[in-house]
Amino acid sequence: MQDPNIQTVLSGDVWTVISMGVDLHNVTLEFVTSHDLDPTDPSISGVSLAKLDFIHSRLSYESFSDQSKETDLTSTEIRLSDTRFRDVATDQRTSVFEKILQPMKSESRRRLQLELHWRASQEGTTFSVVVNNMKLLCSFEWIMAVKEFIATKPENPFLYGQSLSNMSCASRSGATSPVTVSSVGSGASSPLSSTSKTSNTQQAQSDPPFELKLNVTETEFVVVENLSSLDTNAVILRCTAELSYRPQSKEKILNCTLQSLEVFSCSLQAEEETALSIVDPVTIQVTMERNRNYTPILRHSPMELGLSDTRVFGDKHLLLEVILDDTMNVRLSYKDMQLFLAIWDSLPKSLKSKPSAQSPTVIPSDYNIDKLMELGFSHFECANALETHKNNLNEAAVWLIENAKSSKQNKRENKVTTIEVSVKTLCLCLIDDCQDADIPLVEMTFSGISLKCEPGNEGRARFGVMADYYNRTLLGWEPLLEQWKCHAQWRNFKHPEQKLYVEISASDVLNLTVTSTLLDLYNMTKDKWAADYYKHTEKAETGMESLTSVKRRQLLRPYAIRNQTGSLLWFRPVTKTPSQVGGGNLTSLPASQDWVQVPPNEDVSFNFQRHEKIRHKKSQTLRMNQVEVRVDGWQTLHPLSVDKVGTFFRYAKPDHEKQTIFVGPKSPLTRVVFDITHEGTGRKVITLRSALVVHNTLDESIELKMDNPVIPGRYETFIINLNQKRPIPISYVYSRLWIKPVDWPVDYCSEPISWQHGEKGKIVNHVRMCCSVDSVYRFCLAVFHEQYPEAGQREVLPGHNVLIMAPFTIQNLLPVDFIYYFKGTDILGGIKPGKTTQVHAADTSKRIMFGIQLENFQTCHEYAIKSGDQTTINSALRLYDCNDRLLELNISILLHVSGSLKVIVSSPYWLINKSGLPLVFRQDGCQEAAGQGEETEMARVVTPLLFSFNESNSPYLCEMRLGKYKHGTDTVPTWCKGFVLKNDEDRPTVRQLNVIHRESNRPDWIYNIGIEVKKGQGSFFRTTIVTFSPRYRIDNLSRHKLAIAQRHFTSKETLTHPDGQLSAPRGSKMPFHWPRPDLDQLLCVRMLNVNGCNWSGGFKIDSVSSFHVNMRDEHKNSLLLKVEVLLQGQTFTIVFLDAEETPPPFRIDNFSEMPLTFYQTKTRDENLRAVIRPNTCLPYAWDEPTLEHYLTLSVPSGSTETYNLDEIGEGTLLWYQSYFFISASATFSRGNSFSDAINSELVLDCEHDFVIFRKKEVGKRSQLWRMTPTNMLENEGMCQPLEPGKASRTGQRYVLDVANNKENPVLLLRKATEGMSGRQRWTFREGMLCSDSDDDKLMGFVRCVQCPGGVEQLFDGAMVILGMAQVEEGAPIPPHMRISMQKMNPGSGSLTVRTQMDGPVRVVQINDQQHRIIRKTLSKDDEDWEIYEESLNHKTNARRGKPQHRNVEFDLNLKGGVGVSLVNTVPEELLYICLKNITLNYRENTKAVTFEVTVGNIQADNQLLGAMHTAMLFVTPTSKNDTVDNHPALWISAHRLPNMGWNAEIYKHLLIRMKKMSLQLDEVLLWKLIQYARIDQDRPDADSLNPVADELNMTISNAVTLKTKRYYFGTLNVKAANVSLSILKPAGGLSSELYSIKKRMGFTLPNFKDANVHLYEFKRLHQFDSKEFFLGELKKHYSDVFNETRQFKAGWKGFAHGIVGVFKGLTKPVEGLRKGGIEVRPPRCCHGPGGLLLPFSINMAKSQQLLYTINASNYQERLIVWDKVRSSSGSEDQLFVMITSHQVIFMRERKDSIILQLKHRDYSKAAHFESDGRYYVSLFRVEEREPYSSNKTPQVRCDCRSTAQKVAQQINYAKNLSDEQIMFVPPLPDFDDQYYV
Repeated sequence: MQDPNIQTVLSGDVWTVISMGVDLHNVTLEFVTSHDLDPTDPSISGVSLAKLDFIHSRLSYESFSDQSKETDLTSTEIRLSDTRFRDVATDQRTSVFEKILQPMKSESRRRLQLELHWRASQEGTTFSVVVNNMKLLCSFEWIMAVKEFIATKPENPFLYGQSLSNMSCASRSGATSPVTVSSVGSGASSPLSSTSKTSNTQQAQSDPPFELKLNVTETEFVVVENLSSLDTNAVILRCTAELSYRPQSKEKILNCTLQSLEVFSCSLQAEEETALSIVDPVTIQVTMERNRNYTPILRHSPMELGLSDTRVFGDKHLLLEVILDDTMNVRLSYKDMQLFLAIWDSLPKSLKSKPSAQSPTVIPSDYNIDKLMELGFSHFECANALETHKNNLNEAAVWLIENAKSSKQNKRENKVTTIEVSVKTLCLCLIDDCQDADIPLVEMTFSGISLKCEPGNEGRARFGVMADYYNRTLLGWEPLLEQWKCHAQWRNFKHPEQKLYVEISASDVLNLTVTSTLLDLYNMTKDKWAADYYKHTEKAETGMESLTSVKRRQLLRPYAIRNQTGSLLWFRPVTKTPSQVGGGNLTSLPASQDWVQVPPNEDVSFNFQRHEKIRHKKSQTLRMNQVEVRVDGWQTLHPLSVDKVGTFFRYAKPDHEKQTIFVGPKSPLTRVVFDITHEGTGRKVITLRSALVVHNTLDESIELKMDNPVIPGRYETFIINLNQKRPIPISYVYSRLWIKPVDWPVDYCSEPISWQHGEKGKIVNHVRMCCSVDSVYRFCLAVFHEQYPEAGQREVLPGHNVLIMAPFTIQNLLPVDFIYYFKGTDILGGIKPGKTTQVHAADTSKRIMFGIQLENFQTCHEYAIKSGDQTTINSALRLYDCNDRLLELNISILLHVSGSLKVIVSSPYWLINKSGLPLVFRQDGCQEAAGQGEETEMARVVTPLLFSFNESNSPYLCEMRLGKYKHGTDTVPTWCKGFVLKNDEDRPTVRQLNVIHRESNRPDWIYNIGIEVKKGQGSFFRTTIVTFSPRYRIDNLSRHKLAIAQRHFTSKETLTHPDGQLSAPRGSKMPFHWPRPDLDQLLCVRMLNVNGCNWSGGFKIDSVSSFHVNMRDEHKNSLLLKVEVLLQGQTFTIVFLDAEETPPPFRIDNFSEMPLTFYQTKTRDENLRAVIRPNTCLPYAWDEPTLEHYLTLSVPSGSTETYNLDEIGEGTLLWYQSYFFISASATFSRGNSFSDAINSELVLDCEHDFVIFRKKEVGKRSQLWRMTPTNMLENEGMCQPLEPGKASRTGQRYVLDVANNKENPVLLLRKATEGMSGRQRWTFREGMLCSDSDDDKLMGFVRCVQCPGGVEQLFDGAMVILGMAQVEEGAPIPPHMRISMQKMNPGSGSLTVRTQMDGPVRVVQINDQQHRIIRKTLSKDDEDWEIYEESLNHKTNARRGKPQHRNVEFDLNLKGGVGVSLVNTVPEELLYICLKNITLNYRENTKAVTFEVTVGNIQADNQLLGAMHTAMLFVTPTSKNDTVDNHPALWISAHRLPNMGWNAEIYKHLLIRMKKMSLQLDEVLLWKLIQYARIDQDRPDADSLNPVADELNMTISNAVTLKTKRYYFGTLNVKAANVSLSILKPAGGLSSELYSIKKRMGFTLPNFKDANVHLYEFKRLHQFDSKEFFLGELKKHYSDVFNETRQFKAGWKGFAHGIVGVFKGLTKPVEGLRKGGIEVRPPRCCHGPGGLLLPFSINMAKSQQLLYTINASNYQERLIVWDKVRSSSGSEDQLFVMITSHQVIFMRERKDSIILQLKHRDYSKAAHFESDGRYYVSLFRVEEREPYSSNKTPQVRCDCRSTAQKVAQQINYAKNLSDEQIMFVPPLPDFDDQYYV
């Protein structure tokens, strides 16, 4: 207790005035929506909202003598719960999570969980929040409900019980309620406050500062996928954060540190087991401070100042800075993306709702907001006002002045105007965990990120980026994008228009590496992700599951052991790393697993690492994943690396401690094979088996018996199914093997299978028999000794492949069945087309007489197959039909290395009749071909006809004719001209078949047949397939039923010739032949399902084209149909499509007020003349496509003109008579006083040259008037009539004039005289007809036409005078003076006609000359393109897409260019493509999108090792005499217009220009590029029954389907200079692999050098078609160019088409230099540790060249490491180490300075050590290699310990890889393809 006499206010000491504390134990605070409802009543739902439980808490309050106050709430145990569904069944709740806030872990001792501390004093106010180890569930629906609860204004409890009278009295007396609440900032002041503005300002400035402190420690924020399930996936954010916020601070306002910030996903029911990191723990520093030294980011001079620079921010200019000094790792997987979508889908609609489409929200412009903020209003108020008043600046300002309070009197609003972000490294890893995978895909690393921006205005950024992809085969990272630095800047312009400008520039080369593995990975991932997504989409549509549902994560094990050893085995995974410690090469890391047991024929999955939250961490450590295996009965095998894919083996020794089946003095040694393969998309399977494999190629299962000769009676059996490979159990590899068929009643073979022979790579064959009492089963054996390396043992170890084959196999390559037989035996059977059968009863040791029988071919001359033949035999098998006509078939006898024979029967020719007609064939000058009978004379035979040339004395030509009975017995079909059965693409074959009538003079029936000849593919290579198809084929893909006829049969003759028409239902396909080829070959069509539809005009179908046809209905309306004519083979396919979804070829826009008659010129049918109404648009196509493209327009009472629609521009004016009546308006008004019908509707008429009033008579010429251009009123009745088709009349013209008397002169007609007084000129104004003479214009008076005597004298026959009238503003006009004009025809009488382009539509536009408003602009980049914009929007604008409100300008400037390295699967670099100095200018706005690309230089290098030339494609160097060409090597310009609403892209132009190029094509590189691009895989190579695709029966290609996007080009121009082409062939020929690719491609390369190819310009104007069509046209154009080149005439067949297809498939430009030129860079070193591709290094590339100089170009040896070992010092040079796949070399940089060179097999390990302060690397030699007398352990000194250690590790790693490669088994070749002799 302090003495009050001493402790006073003046003493300065502070004491406690009030101290109050309340302990809150088990106190509950519940939020309910209403107190009138009982929250405990279970029948009432939604009453209780939340419950806050203070289990152990304390609330304290203290006040002190210095007027400071403190309030503190501390909680050691607190809970926050969602109580909305506590009385609802669990399965009916939308949220099953009740605990919103809870501690992370339950602990015995209580710790601080939550603390809220508030302190207020004169120095300031502080509010502190501490949250410790808590978990907050983000239930957004609950949060929105609590927010609404808090925001709801409570009712005033003091108003209850008061009467209205008391309330009114209180109001009158000014009394207040017992409690008065004043709002903040209401303006009320205390008695001590001053009323002056200065005092208010000082008070505002002296407000006590406020500070907010937030401390969050190890707290989690949880967002779940599905609130209705406890077992759901979730995303958790965990962090420790410290935040300090001081808004009144003059320096730093905000300081926030986020420590250990991490984001991960998991399943809530198993969080620890399933947690997977999304964002690895990272620390982020965020600060906000005042930035008084503000300068614009991009603008540095006063001339560049923008609107944002004129604003005065003062100390309210804030800088937000975000700093990441650590590496931020983000790992995003496929399931993570699905999870985020599911969470987004589960959010309340109020959080993600958008403004309604019916009332679109107006987005306020930043310019208007800034203007309003200058008045002192806040940003929120300004934006709200502008949005309310639809961005109207004036209305928003008025509203703010009247309703809002300016903030100028208070503080200005703080605004963040600058944001700076600094990130050291950001790594983004994409992971594929879809379906059966959990493997990384791509990792992108952004380094040195520096970003500075002004929000909404401008900014700049600098960063470096690199990317790697994960090679699943080698389990390591390979480069995709090498390190690349760039600079980006952007700016938002607001004036004169709002647009975004973005610029990216870089001086470095953007190097991309595109490997075959990467392409395969991309295609596989794309297909798998798409299939999984659409599978869930289909299930969501059927209601089986939610579209965004994510399954619970499963622990995936990427490895599996498959036990096929036949014994029990154990394994364990081991991860090893090179080390210098110990005696071994590799040191094992701590073992993560114990031995795992695998039973026989079972799989066990495993992983090398335990489950970790942070998965797929990228490591640079050299590690090897190995497995140790122990097979039961055998000793533990040496560990094997499983990082590669392939076949490896280990030697296995018997375990003498266990009993085995082997008995003898020496237990045998055997091999255990490891087959490492990929299964699925992300699983690697290690199959363990023995080295002895039996392959059953028989057509039935066999039973294999294994017995032990040492232990009689002990044997095992198992079944080997057909086409199955089965390894022998490892315990029985030395047993005897016996075989018998399962389904045959025979015994085991008489002799066991012997495989022990010692010559590797050799094949030994045997024949075995399985006999019974009445049957013999024979089979052949081929034992192949694989290329296993031997370990010095003498005995032959198992390492063989035993092939079981049939002794005799027959393959039917005919399109029909046949029966085979062996003459003199009981062997016979039938074979279906394309099938193979095995004959096990055949004895190949004897002579076999082989024969077959076909339908209609019962006689065969058997072929003798001798047993001693050792080569492949190709001969002929002769058959005879029932008419004794000969057919020679091909027969091939192939001898397999196993001794098995294979007989292939094929036909020289297949004649396939697809014409729909009966056709008969023969050899030229011979009888009909064999196999043809009466049925071929009557109808088409579906089965192909087998054909051969049998008469050697006759020409090898084929002839055909029509069947005899097609047109009756009175006709004679004649043979066509002979044709060659060879493929010649340059000369298409078409033959005409004539049928002559015997008696009548009727014209011949003529049929055109297309003949297509193709060589068979694959096994059918000896067969030529000849397809006879109709020249024309109809394909109806429209929705209408069509009638199709030759034009001759569309008239009345159709009734008498019903065969002249074809009916084509929807979706039908049918052949078509001209019924009368002697008449016009024009096709017509009409719609049968449209009533009154007439025939279209005739159109040609004998060339490839695309057009519309026009049909008229009974009302003359146009019915359009799209027609595509395609050439498929030798057949023109006419495809009919609906025209609604494609733009019409023409459109007629009548924007005038007159109806027009339009028709195609020279058409005479009145049904083809239609009328287009005013202000109407109609699509149109030519009624007669064969007539000239002229359109005739006619206007009623006017002219008729013809227009050429092929010409763009204005046409001849149309005119019509614009006559009108001059009426007395009073007699036409409603309710007028002229009830007499005679005196009503009076107009001016002319009688005897005088003008009087007469009743209106339609058609009376004297009542019709015409206003001339000089304002004369010309009377039609007194003038000579106009000649039809002329706009002006001849002869005298009589006009309205005035008599000579000056006072009230009468009106009369006189001859028009231009020089006469102005009384012949008139004007209609203000409802009167006034004289235009200056003499009749007086002050306040005018002379006007009127009736004398007033309205009473206005009757039929009354005179007409020119009288005075007083003009007063607003005064009514007397009725007798009201004269008006009544037009007969609307408009001015003159119409303009213009033809213009609207995208792909050619538009004929008609406008009234006086009313049209056209804006004409010239295109800047295309002089011949004019743009016209009509003020009248036509109806077709409704089809146009909504204009995009984007206005973007993008510039890309890559001075260093782009480099693309193509690497195949070997791996070896094929090509390095370099594009230098690239610029891209892209502009997009509401009117168009334009872009322009330039490439300064194009160059490519042939990167093949040992290539003849280092250049492939390059810009041809100019000579001294050439003009300097400063143009870029490549220039592309495009202008795209907005979409018209169709599935089409509209381009005004696409222009491509190239400089002269040189191409030096190496044949080896070409085939490798084809292999790289997988082009050869598209070639048919299978034994298909129909090896030639029947294009006529295939579905119509995408080029003609409605879903295919079309492209319109106003101008498509490709202009390339000449190309100098050389084909370089290798001197040593091609490898077998490349030769097979060449064979599949089907074309050969000519050999020439420096052939000059002139590439003619490719140009298309106003063409609208598919992408496939344009590419085909481009391909055909340049193929023809190559064919026309003189050097290519010889040996060029097929290459022109092939080479264009190759480079089209590569889809990448290629370029290069001449031999001797400067190459861009040397070939890269492709082999790194583990066989992974290395990033390009110039040192490694040069070292690789040095290696091949040392080893005499042995390209099988690969460089692995090149590193410096010792630096130069004094007299010592630098020392380097070269580690290759074969050896280790220590050397200086010179070639001849090798210090030490050791093969990997010559040393056992490498180690590093220290001696006398120096560090060495020592290599321990293998003693038995060479008996060295000294230097047993070579030592090499290094610079330091780390260098020596690193070199030793690299040597050990390479040594281990070499040892693994020794144990590699090369794959077996294909026995069927490679081993026939």
